[in-house]
Amino acid sequence: MNAEIANDKAWRYTLVLLACIFSTQVATAAILKNLYVITESTFGWTAFYYIVSFFAAIPQSGLSDESGRKKHLLIASFCVLTALACLLISIVLNSKMQGFNLPYPALMALTVFPPCLLLALTGNAIPIARGFLSILKLHNFRISIGLSTACIGLGWITVDLLQLKFSSIKVLLISIFIQLIIIMLIAYSLDFKEVSQGFKKRVSTIVYSSYTWCVGMLFVTGGIAAFLAYLFSETAFYQIYILDELPKTIFKEKVNGISMGIAYFIGVISLWIINPSDKKSIKFGILFSFISILIYLCLDFFNELISNHSEIQQHVMYIKGGSQFLFSFGFGFSIPALFSLMSNNIHPDHTGRLFGAVDSTDTAALASTDLLLGKFLKVKGNNLILSSIIFTLIFLSLICYYRFIKIFKSYEKN
Repeated sequence: MNAEIANDKAWRYTLVLLACIFSTQVATAAILKNLYVITESTFGWTAFYYIVSFFAAIPQSGLSDESGRKKHLLIASFCVLTALACLLISIVLNSKMQGFNLPYPALMALTVFPPCLLLALTGNAIPIARGFLSILKLHNFRISIGLSTACIGLGWITVDLLQLKFSSIKVLLISIFIQLIIIMLIAYSLDFKEVSQGFKKRVSTIVYSSYTWCVGMLFVTGGIAAFLAYLFSETAFYQIYILDELPKTIFKEKVNGISMGIAYFIGVISLWIINPSDKKSIKFGILFSFISILIYLCLDFFNELISNHSEIQQHVMYIKGGSQFLFSFGFGFSIPALFSLMSNNIHPDHTGRLFGAVDSTDTAALASTDLLLGKFLKVKGNNLILSSIIFTLIFLSLICYYRFIKIFKSYEKN
């Protein structure tokens, strides 16, 4: 694999890869947020997607390590496009089959199962793109990986905003259009020459070695601590993201998510300008987020005490929104630095596996938020319980981050 890439090409590749990450997240959000059109069992199908994706991201990324990242990025991106098309067709078919008394399992097999399975099993383009980013050897790889996380958040926000104005079919059509453009950019702009070994190894061998490498990574210096820290902090971040405490505006309930996305981006840019070491960035970012959530928790408790003073509560909500903004700003330091440190001394042939494991961890965090913790929001009187859970998660992540920083050397066995 050609590791020496001219700087101008590396930047062009970076922009294409970031666009690919954005389009993949737009497609994922468009599918998951529009399953309700064809099924009432959105909880079950969303869980199905998370479970399959959790197990599929690592081997699909491992295949890209072994037989070419560009090729597998194209395959994954095309599968994402196919999943979008399947859901679009399913919505149309569902409306046409209303007069037919098809058994429920048959109806689900025809409409919901194909897009969910395709997206989860073969549409894991994000870890492949991140693995690609890590081998470009940019001086500021930390910033590009931070921007990749910002692109993921931007993808969710984009679909949220689109759904405020457009129907499900139009949102899916827009997502398909974006995905088509990205596939063409990958095909014609990434003229990256790889020494591909093809499939000299059996696919089953590659899948097995991908899992064993990731499991082994947990038991070298700092492995378990790093992934637990990321799992706890991401779960807390997603939960904070969906709280939407700020008063409703033109963006309705999406104002908090937008403000947090902006805060994260500012954090990444600040990291670029200040340019501290990875370990210092992690320490500052996670401690800053911890203090911010501590302020949020105190304000939440105070809000409960003044429940009869709505005018004061509204002002407190603005301050809570500010603490959520600062919470996300801290993540703009800690998460890119974590990924950068995790990538240190990793062989180029293993970066896909690494970010496959990262993506699986992120999936677990999102599933925990969406399927479990998020249910607290539907029950009045659980704000303090939810805030306490978030605080506990951040506190645990703080401990794990500092443990990781203290003992980390390399994920590669000597």
